Amino acid sequence: MTLPQTNVIASNMQTLSNLYILQGILIQMQKNIILIEEGYAGQTINVNNVSMFRLAAQYYGDATRWTTIANANGLTDPQIPAGQSTQLTIPSVSSDTGGITIQTTG
Repeated sequence: MTLPQTNVIASNMQTLSNLYILQGILIQMQKNIILIEEGYAGQTINVNNVSMFRLAAQYYGDATRWTTIANANGLTDPQIPAGQSTQLTIPSVSSDTGGITIQTTG
C-alpha cells in the first residue's frame, strides 16, 4: 500500500468516526425535540392486542424498556389482550429498570 492510499484510508476512518459522533448528537436532539413537543409526561395512546415490548421498541428504540410504559400505567403484564382497548401513557423519558417492573404497595 502506498503512502497516498494510507492517507486516504486514515482520512476516511476519521470521517467515519466523526459521522458516528454526529449520529449520537442527532439522536439526542431528536429525544429533546420529543420532550419539547410532548412535555415530560409524554403522550396518551389507545391500543388493542399489542405488546409493550413493541411499543417500547417503537417509542424508545429498545424493547427492554417496556417497563417504563408498564410502570407509568400500573401494569405488570406486557401484553394488552385482543378485544380490550386500553389507554396507555407513554412517558417521554424512558427509565431503564432492566426489564423488571416496579411493584408499588398501597
